[in-house]
Amino acid sequence: MFKNYFKIAVRSHLRQKTFAFINLFGLALGVACAIILGLWCYNELSYDSHHKHSQQIYRIADNIINDDGSYEMLVAVPAMWAPTLKEEFPEVLNYVRFYSYRSEILIKRLNSENNFYEANFYWADSTVFSVFTFPLLQGHLKTALVRPNTVVISQLMAKKYFGDEDPIGKQLTYVNQNTVFNLQVTGIMKDVPQTSHFHPDFLGSLSTFKPGTWHYTYDLPTSWVSHFYRSYILLSEKADYRDVEARLPDFLQKHAGEETRAFNPFLQPLEDIHLHSNFIREFELNSDISYVYIFGTVALLILLIASINYMNLSTARAARRAKEIGLRKTVGGSRSQLIQQFYVEAFILSLLSFLLALSIANLTLPWINQLSGKELSLSIFANGEGVLLCLGFLLLLTLFSGSYPALLLSRIQPAAVFKDTSFGRVNRIGLRSVLVVTQFAIAAFLIIAAIVVSQQLQFFHSIRPATKKDVVLTTPLRDTEVAKKYQSFKSLLLQDSKVLGVAVSSHIPFTANKSSSYFLPEILGNDTEFFSDYFVVGHDFLSLFDIALKRGRGFVPMREDAGDTRQFILNETAVKALGLTDDQVVGKYIEDPSWGVSGQIVGVVEDFHYKRMHENIGPLVIKLDTDYVRFLSVRLQAGPLAEHLGFLREKWQTFFPSSPFSFSFMDDNLNNMYQAEEKMGAILNLFGVVAIFISCIGLFGLATLATEQRTKEIGIRKVLGASSPQILKLISREFVLMILVANVIAWPAAWYILRIWLQNFAYRIEIGLAPMLLSATVVTAVGLLTVSWQSVRASMANPVESLRCE
Repeated sequence: MFKNYFKIAVRSHLRQKTFAFINLFGLALGVACAIILGLWCYNELSYDSHHKHSQQIYRIADNIINDDGSYEMLVAVPAMWAPTLKEEFPEVLNYVRFYSYRSEILIKRLNSENNFYEANFYWADSTVFSVFTFPLLQGHLKTALVRPNTVVISQLMAKKYFGDEDPIGKQLTYVNQNTVFNLQVTGIMKDVPQTSHFHPDFLGSLSTFKPGTWHYTYDLPTSWVSHFYRSYILLSEKADYRDVEARLPDFLQKHAGEETRAFNPFLQPLEDIHLHSNFIREFELNSDISYVYIFGTVALLILLIASINYMNLSTARAARRAKEIGLRKTVGGSRSQLIQQFYVEAFILSLLSFLLALSIANLTLPWINQLSGKELSLSIFANGEGVLLCLGFLLLLTLFSGSYPALLLSRIQPAAVFKDTSFGRVNRIGLRSVLVVTQFAIAAFLIIAAIVVSQQLQFFHSIRPATKKDVVLTTPLRDTEVAKKYQSFKSLLLQDSKVLGVAVSSHIPFTANKSSSYFLPEILGNDTEFFSDYFVVGHDFLSLFDIALKRGRGFVPMREDAGDTRQFILNETAVKALGLTDDQVVGKYIEDPSWGVSGQIVGVVEDFHYKRMHENIGPLVIKLDTDYVRFLSVRLQAGPLAEHLGFLREKWQTFFPSSPFSFSFMDDNLNNMYQAEEKMGAILNLFGVVAIFISCIGLFGLATLATEQRTKEIGIRKVLGASSPQILKLISREFVLMILVANVIAWPAAWYILRIWLQNFAYRIEIGLAPMLLSATVVTAVGLLTVSWQSVRASMANPVESLRCE
């Protein structure tokens, strides 16, 4: 029986090659898109699952409620929390803590020119390999980080610093201004997979920080209140993390008392971090679960468009197959047999489409990976689970695309077939019009979404700190030698006309923020803390970045005899948070207990965006203090980039021959903050175009069928005097109307969903009519061109050909 079904299906497709190809290619393209987007979603959902105990690992985080009611979500917690939890909670099998400086660290190899700034250096407890699965290619998991002054490096770093030499036993030097450690390499670990929420290239032994090092100067290793360590715990298999989480407040109260009254600790499942956590002091910028929902929905929508093509073309061909079906029923064929026949046809087409889709996906994945920054691969289909997934997908595709034709065409009654020769005419089946409208509504929605995302990104660029047409680059100041000489280096640079300004700061401008507490006794009294973000800068920071002064004065260079007196500037939001005016704040005394310094508020600047546009501008304290700056920023005239870099590299190597010249462009740093949105916009643009293309493939097929079914009608109209434009209008009118209705339906849906997405941003655009109208223009124009191709051919045909046999 199946053999006969197979033969009939193949013959049916071969008889109508054009429609078979349209069905095959349209469905394959839709399935390829679904595969690629499905791989992207799978990649996002699989973060950190490569760790053996991933479902038992939890990160300790804290929600600190400030006196003014604001809160800070921190992923760093005090050092004593994790080890004490292991001692007192039987469910806690193990723990590991990480400490890292939030900027690049200088790593040197002794007696070598291999000196580089590295961003992924983490100090860790020796238990790190018992909690996380970081396989070692060389070295011993249990002992690699037990001794002080030891380090485990990744394969990539082993090649970078040692080439083909064996790194084990060799020495690397860690340099962070006055902190210098000589570390012995005790292990080489496999490079961390891309699907990890952090990617250590170096794991240094946390026991290196002995009494006398700066960690102990500030009592960090023994603190219950200083949030500096990312801490993870490994729970037993049967433990409920919510139960452990509920007991944390009493645990803190027991050990630290009232000092922790503002703390609200909680646990984060390891596999949730990448998609559900964008808190302060994350290792890296995480993604968001909303993007998985968005791309998963786009995949389903494109697959729906492709399946609608199959449904439409299959039912539109009903007139050609009506007599076949009628005859088969007349000679005893049952409806169930016909249903099986149509499902076999759908299965064959789905199978061929799926195989073609795999080929399309395989060819385009390298480009998609470059676009998305992922490492997507079809290899997941090679194992047993992947094969079952493919079979399940193929079955669903067959049912989805074949059910409507099978159930509709199998209902045809023989009597109706032989009485009404117009059965199956395109304009007789209203549901087909609904499906076409659905197709183009989806395509219009995707185009509107791509336009709105693009507008939001352009809005980011328009309100972020201005760089004019100049080039601003930033280089780290890590080496003690560099820190001492940077003033002289700055003076040398300013002698060149290409250099428009030089400034120093505590962190890379406008890409991150640090927070602390301050006392303003003349305003808030002696006991009330004022929580604020902060920058530590040199005196010319404001002028370099065009930060407008609103009241008071800017910074002036500090005198050597200034002692602990410092100059402070607040932003507008900080003044509002204090409940005062600018004039009332300028001149007031301020204390910075974190660094043990105090000074005077000398001015107020207008608000500027110093962190991601997802967040509101907060209170900001800018402090003049060149002892704690870590980055040098240089503004250069617009001009040949190679010439600029060559000039800076030459001057740097002259002044600092033992330190590498490393830099980043401010524009690149700012763009990196919105990578997720940039990628989303690019992918929506791509798949929006694909959605329109697939829709037009189906529309082309329907238009072809419509003109074929109305060939004689068109011939009679032409004989009676109808012109070609009138024939064109007659055939195109119905399809254009459906496309216009699709646009109208897409507008409110797009406005509602995109408005929800825009709520993620503190600073956002308003959705106007422009994206709707532009989308309608594009979709309608493309659809009209598609229909017109067949309509023009029909209107230009000789009526004699269509009426010859009448």
